[in-house]
Amino acid sequence: MRRFVLLFSLLMMLAPLVTAQEVVTLVPGEIVTGEITNAAFEVEYQFLGNPGEIIVLEMQAAEGTRDLRSPEILLLDADGEIVADTTENIGINEAVLVFEVPVEAFYTVIATREDGRGGDSIGPFTLELIMPEVIAADSEITGSMTNETRSQYYVVQSEDDFTITYNKLAGDFFPQVVVARLGEYPGSTDEVATASGDSLTIATIGVFTGGEPYFITIERALFDFSFTEVTADFALKFTPQS
Repeated sequence: MRRFVLLFSLLMMLAPLVTAQEVVTLVPGEIVTGEITNAAFEVEYQFLGNPGEIIVLEMQAAEGTRDLRSPEILLLDADGEIVADTTENIGINEAVLVFEVPVEAFYTVIATREDGRGGDSIGPFTLELIMPEVIAADSEITGSMTNETRSQYYVVQSEDDFTITYNKLAGDFFPQVVVARLGEYPGSTDEVATASGDSLTIATIGVFTGGEPYFITIERALFDFSFTEVTADFALKFTPQS
């Protein structure tokens, strides 16, 4: 009996360690997979955030299934308080959360569905932690994407007013360019300008007011009707108007 009690006590001591090991730590650029079910409608992850970083969490219904119609993301700080979520964002089969990290800490990411326990959307998903590239003043960066890959994200931080120049370098894919501020609702963005069209090859957008970060998305337009995979190579540049 004493041996059983000792064994039980040991297992109880180890239980928190086992539970902690089950929480996956997200690494920027690595895609993890999971599944939302009616029994397990919240899947927990974590990442280490550093002050001033702007991070993107992108959750999508798994390719080929699209059964998870209404994914949602909740972001909790080290005290377990919700600091951002996607409940105010509009998305079909995907949820995108944008967040400026205030303090260094491990943040908890909960991949879930609309209405949580009361929801009915189920299915496998992918989740990625993305660190958008910061565009330096007067420098040009290049990128590439297809109509079947995820959106590309960038950040501009300028004390001066500025413009953004988009230049499509090659390819038969014509993505749209969206410029946004970080939204008043934590986790969201507020769109301030869009350039799109099936002949969009070059555009200068702005002038934008400096003093706060701006979030740039290169993405497939809502009414893009490319039925085969096509590619776009592009360049972005931000120019201060001092």
